[in-house]
Amino acid sequence: MPVLNAHLLAQNVRALQYAQSVQTVLLLLIQLVSVAMGTLRTIPLVNNAHHHALNVLEVLQPVLDALMA
Repeated sequence: MPVLNAHLLAQNVRALQYAQSVQTVLLLLIQLVSVAMGTLRTIPLVNNAHHHALNVLEVLQPVLDALMA
């Protein structure tokens, strides 16, 4: 039984590390897009896309929070 518990713990640790990596990559991409949008915000179409990206982030944030819980 202890071997099984250690195996499950190792799986959980790997899953958490993977979720943290995914979250980090997504946050870096969001920051990159935010910087890019900030430099191009004077173009109306890009400004509209920036608002859509923020809406997507609002939807994804609870999912990211659930992954980290």
